[in-house]
Amino acid sequence: QMRDTRDLGWPLLCGRGEAGGSLLLRYTPAVTYFDGSPGEWYAIKQILTVQELDWRRKKRFVEKHSTWDGQHRYYRRKPKSFLSGLLPVVTARLDEEDIAYEVEDLPAVRAEVRHVPDVIGPMALREYQILAIRKALRAGRGVLRMPPRSGKTVVHIAMVDLLDEPSLLLVQSLHLLEQHYRLFMSCGVTDVGRIGEGLRETRKKHLIATVQTLSRAVLAAAPWALRVVESRVVVVADECHRASANSYLTIFESMTDAPYRFGLSGTPFRAYGRDVDPRDFWLVAATGPLIFDIPSSYLREVGYLAQPTLYMVPVNKKIFAGEDCPFSVVYKRGVTEHRERNAKIASIADWLQEQGRRVLILVSKIRHGRLLLQTLATKYGIECAFTWGGKRLCYIVGGQLRYGRYDERWIDRFRDGEVPVLVASTVMDEGV
Repeated sequence: QMRDTRDLGWPLLCGRGEAGGSLLLRYTPAVTYFDGSPGEWYAIKQILTVQELDWRRKKRFVEKHSTWDGQHRYYRRKPKSFLSGLLPVVTARLDEEDIAYEVEDLPAVRAEVRHVPDVIGPMALREYQILAIRKALRAGRGVLRMPPRSGKTVVHIAMVDLLDEPSLLLVQSLHLLEQHYRLFMSCGVTDVGRIGEGLRETRKKHLIATVQTLSRAVLAAAPWALRVVESRVVVVADECHRASANSYLTIFESMTDAPYRFGLSGTPFRAYGRDVDPRDFWLVAATGPLIFDIPSSYLREVGYLAQPTLYMVPVNKKIFAGEDCPFSVVYKRGVTEHRERNAKIASIADWLQEQGRRVLILVSKIRHGRLLLQTLATKYGIECAFTWGGKRLCYIVGGQLRYGRYDERWIDRFRDGEVPVLVASTVMDEGV
């Protein structure tokens, strides 16, 4: 269970324990080190060990890890330590069990930031965005839960511009890299560099990096990557629900001197509320607990988000598969190559675009995207495009199929109505 962090700074959240206790926790921004008796270390290990539910039934684990006991361990044995984002979890449990401890080297309590500019470049900050910046700078680290279209990136840009310190923003894909870069520029923050897809603009004050490129370079001990992680004061993980991946943890753990650590996402945790599912401990470990939460219902009430309308479209033709039929085969028959289903998707897209609507169709299989593209073009004569992997593109113009390279101009053309229907892989789920 996490402590309520809404009005607390990070040092107050962690508690300082009692001076002179035999259990000493030495805090650093990345890792907290343990010094105490074997019994106290056992207590720490029990706190940071989570048993996977029904783990014996998970075939993929049994086959690949036959010796695995179903437990997730969120600590390091050598040296005895754990990622510092979990310090509030540990101290809360130690308090419950009346185990005396002392926390050393915690930073000073940060004063509340009272003046936050209400504009960043040409953009006016909304009241909840200003509140999010205040909460984040007060806490120093943690997760901000903000739904899609709430302006998470604008909050990040305004925050690092206010701090005026070297920063690093981690993104998952190339289209997010370009999108965030353009947003920085439009907000008047121009000292920005990109890392990813052959770009290595590391001399800039604010860096945006694809997590795959930077984590590989850090693991390979590339000098330029080590200089990047050692020189940053602020690190932010965009769409941080992915931060349990080893690539994110590699970067966060290597940034030993970055005191400001934040995660941004609309759905950071599996469970909704202020308590954190133990399976999300890696996210908390890398950044910190939940420090700000703005529900989408509030944004709809004040007019910042539209109320979605959901339609369930029946598909009558059944598919036949035996009990032992692999899921991939069932998905292929029932989704990817299901003619009636694809025909209805294309028909709905045609109906919407005739009304002047822009239609985005998300698919998880490349073949599915290509089949829909062909149906839209041949049956309805729609000039549309299909992009996948964040960088590949095929499109139909004048009945001719052409291939090209995806860039942000295609999103602009889609928004402007030049491309009425865009089919995309699920990499476009985020940031569009």
